[in-house]
Amino acid sequence: MHAADPNTVITRHFIESLIHSGQLTALKYGDAWLVNLDELYLLLSAIKPDDTEIADDHVPNERIMWTSGEIYRAFLENDPQTIVRKPNLRRFVQQYGIHHFILNDKWIIDFPAFAAAVNPKAIKHHRSQPRLRAHDDAVFDFKRLHPHLHVSLQMIEQQLCSPEVFSIKNGKRWIINYDELELATLKAVNNLPEGKRPPPTYKKKTKAKLDIKPVHIQQKDKGYYTLYFKLTVIEYMVKHNLSYKETVIKFWGIESRKKIRARITLLMNWEAAYKSGGKRALIEQHSPKKHN
Repeated sequence: MHAADPNTVITRHFIESLIHSGQLTALKYGDAWLVNLDELYLLLSAIKPDDTEIADDHVPNERIMWTSGEIYRAFLENDPQTIVRKPNLRRFVQQYGIHHFILNDKWIIDFPAFAAAVNPKAIKHHRSQPRLRAHDDAVFDFKRLHPHLHVSLQMIEQQLCSPEVFSIKNGKRWIINYDELELATLKAVNNLPEGKRPPPTYKKKTKAKLDIKPVHIQQKDKGYYTLYFKLTVIEYMVKHNLSYKETVIKFWGIESRKKIRARITLLMNWEAAYKSGGKRALIEQHSPKKHN
């Protein structure tokens, strides 16, 4: 999952907690667990498709008893990368008390009972991996990926309570299905009355914001930007949905294009540090004020 999505917040400990709590089916494989990725992805989604029936090709009518080797080859045929093997199949059969018997060193297993145990949610469709994010990252990612929408943080927060958005608490922080949050927020924007919808794109009308008086607060102490100034700039930008350029003009005033670009780069670094490490990251990040 980390190879496909480097920003995912999923952890091995979290997956094992789902197994031990009985929410996720797993086969023991030495010191590791084998899990059904389709079942895991379904569990991490709020929207549950209709998978109430197992497809006919999953439960053969002509023969009920299969050997462990035949079951293994069936897994291999449908998933060439499977790491299911006969030993962990047999251990799973014993663990769940599935009807079986041993004949000439071959394990003969009740396949329908095995299929129901290994796939209790009767999943018959492959799932795609959801983008899982921490609470703050999910909110900031929406604003970063949709800069043309002036959506408030409050509106995004409201969608976290939607039954269409999966969320689960892992320790002291929440894991959010960002794909569902993004879809729910876009739906909410489209359902707003015409007069209250956020503007679809940035337009020249934003010049009205550029003419407002700059904020005059102490920017530096001993040649470095103060923590108070950094926090004020970041929080004001997020709260009022300002672009980087608008924020620079708000706090530094009208300057040359070269200086504005330099301030924007500085502001982006502050925002990234604040998102990754909060106030502590801003304290540790030295940003000397240049006198140009």
